[in-house]
Amino acid sequence: MFPVYNHSTLRKTRSRRQKLRLRRHHSIQSAKPRQQITKNSSLTTRFHEILNDLRRSWSRFSSYTITELEPICQQIALQQMSSTTSTTEFCPLICIFCQNLIYEPITLYCGHTYCNQCINNEQLSSTINCPRCPHDIQGQIQSSIVYAREQSYKKNRFLKELFERSEKLKIKCETILLCQKGQMEYSQGNYQQAIDIYSQILDQYNNNDHIALYNRAKAYSTLKNYDQSLADATRVITLKPQWIKGYLCQSEILFEMKHYTAAFMSSLKALVIDPEDPIGKQIMARHLHAVLHNNDNIESVATMESELEQFNLGPSSNDNNMETTSSSGTNK
Repeated sequence: MFPVYNHSTLRKTRSRRQKLRLRRHHSIQSAKPRQQITKNSSLTTRFHEILNDLRRSWSRFSSYTITELEPICQQIALQQMSSTTSTTEFCPLICIFCQNLIYEPITLYCGHTYCNQCINNEQLSSTINCPRCPHDIQGQIQSSIVYAREQSYKKNRFLKELFERSEKLKIKCETILLCQKGQMEYSQGNYQQAIDIYSQILDQYNNNDHIALYNRAKAYSTLKNYDQSLADATRVITLKPQWIKGYLCQSEILFEMKHYTAAFMSSLKALVIDPEDPIGKQIMARHLHAVLHNNDNIESVATMESELEQFNLGPSSNDNNMETTSSSGTNK
């Protein structure tokens, strides 16, 4: 015979279970501030160790050129990666290079799709491999990106028409076109006009458009408006914590502001995301060179700590890489 429960017993059981769930939830929420403090101190401690190691070898590293410091920077980034486990899932409709909806899609022979503008970006290495292909086959076959450039691949018309006909993606496509217009103005030296276009996107379409913020940060930096530039770059990192360009942009702005330690820290975070990135290695090496030759930052730990705190360079997504991040949605 099955036991017979009356309604009163069932209500009491449900009530006990609900209270237990609430207690568990509150205990998890109360533990988060303590975890944040731990991550803060852990990151600062690791950075202390890096700088201390560099100081002990200062007489040797001080004579290194920026190019000679690049492999050292890569090794530092790899050591930071080894302490975390990253599992990143990519949305197939999002371009890895720009972290935005794939616009004017180019499908490579490996089957992966990227923006036409991103594939033909002059800043990309001439030997770059497809970042979505397994690492064990990279180098064994010709890079699908290089091959696409050489063969002048045509756009994937099916995906292009699919995106353009979608009402939900229509506004996104409009903002992408406006961003490209702003980039054209920037390339012609019309920096204020470019800023106006990016501001229009942020004010009228989406105030969290990370591409508009990123490009506006670069334009502000060119005009030496570093405070506004830094604010935009920091927002980009908040919106896209796994996008290497956000950290590199922030680090370059900090470098121009002569906050060398903070710049080095930000570029380190970028290189931890992708230690093979050639631009990231060059930028971090330049920042490391400045740190090694700047007496104030080398001799004063307090300077480093104040810079990290001032520019909110404490915990970042790189310290939370054990969490799975999903590049979903249609933000760029």
